[in-house]
Amino acid sequence: LMLPRVSSFRHHRKDLSSTSRWFSTKKEGTEATDEKTIARVRGMHDMLPNQMRIYDHVVQRAQRTATLYGFEAMSTPIIEKLNLFQRTLGTDSDVVSKEMYQFEDLGGNQLALRPEHTASVVRAITMENTSAGYPQKVFYSGPTFRYERPQKGRQRQFHQIGVELLGSTSPQSDVDVIALGWQTLKDLGIDENIKLEINTLGDVNDRIKYRDELRGYFEQHRGRISPLSASRLDRGSVLRILDSKETYDAPVIANAPTLLSHISETNSKRFQKVLQGLDEIGISYQINHKLVRGLDYYAHTVWEFVAKSNDLGPQQGTILAGGRYDGLAKMISGIDVAGVGWAAGVERLMLIVPQNRLPKVERAITIVCLDSSDAVHKEARSIAHELRMNGIPVLDFYLDGMNQFKRALPKCCAGIFIGDEEMRESQISIKETDTREQKKHPRQSVVEVCRGLMEREQSRK
Repeated sequence: LMLPRVSSFRHHRKDLSSTSRWFSTKKEGTEATDEKTIARVRGMHDMLPNQMRIYDHVVQRAQRTATLYGFEAMSTPIIEKLNLFQRTLGTDSDVVSKEMYQFEDLGGNQLALRPEHTASVVRAITMENTSAGYPQKVFYSGPTFRYERPQKGRQRQFHQIGVELLGSTSPQSDVDVIALGWQTLKDLGIDENIKLEINTLGDVNDRIKYRDELRGYFEQHRGRISPLSASRLDRGSVLRILDSKETYDAPVIANAPTLLSHISETNSKRFQKVLQGLDEIGISYQINHKLVRGLDYYAHTVWEFVAKSNDLGPQQGTILAGGRYDGLAKMISGIDVAGVGWAAGVERLMLIVPQNRLPKVERAITIVCLDSSDAVHKEARSIAHELRMNGIPVLDFYLDGMNQFKRALPKCCAGIFIGDEEMRESQISIKETDTREQKKHPRQSVVEVCRGLMEREQSRK
């Protein structure tokens, strides 16, 4: 990540104790003992080739699934104006008040690294793409940043995939977006031991009545809630108490009044249409009246897909979550456009995607020089270039013969052997890795023969 020079860069809370790494066994955040070495920033991770292969699989498979529902890919900048997130997420949300990276650039602009994608996507569509009309369906992927405690599958730089559907208020659009999330998980092979939890938040009027009752309830139990929840109560953010992850709050939250009794008949009927739509396509669900989601802009339908997996660590079961946000666009651009969408953390999906669902590594051709003459080396380079120009991957060509070829075996499906003898005969010798069969072929047939090898390689995936 290359950031512009900035005059200040800050986040909102003190550094927390180190926890176990996801990608590396090296202790997170340890300072380098040698001043000539530079350690990785705490909470950030490197994706080496083995992890990148899984990452690409998750993102590409999700995007392919999204196209089945008519969603097109788009992207937004990782740097946005600070007030975009202050206005849409709420200044007292955990994301804005504790976790957001914000800074002032040399021009005095207050900026932030995006902590989520939805606000950015809505800004882009309602202010940059209005000529396309509505509804608009988009898929996105990319990095986001939150200064939270690093833990298994959750880092300070993390990646998300997600979808947003703007321009439809129909309950069927909620069903379609939820179905897309369900099919995405299914296509990744992680649909077992997963449950869909769903709720309705009603509209603004419903929540005002509910908030008053909830405030009275938590005031009665102020001595039994955490300091963080007490602070939210004082600020009037009583709904956020329901989203608390503090174990101290759990008993009080469990007995709190639910929103259900305050939902208007119209909004209740809307929710029932969503549930009916899910029933019709065979997606099971569990209504969770305590599910509120942690951001200010949600209304009506909200949901989470929760996985039971030890790979995610304790209390970290949500792998895909979303909801409806009909008032968000007006907060950003002044344009009243309804919206619904979901997001999922790629790193968390990577932890639980079954190994047998990952694509096999595509092996390449390698070239081995049997003799050290300049003519042999020149011919090896010529063959490698010819194959690559015809779309055939060549791992490398080796100058010291069989020793390096043996080390390359896991990554290659065949080896082309060339030496002084092969050059005199205008031939090449090709040995297939799997069958160990070795044959000589005319030099001019190298592209045709290797193309056949790669077709067989593709069929083994």
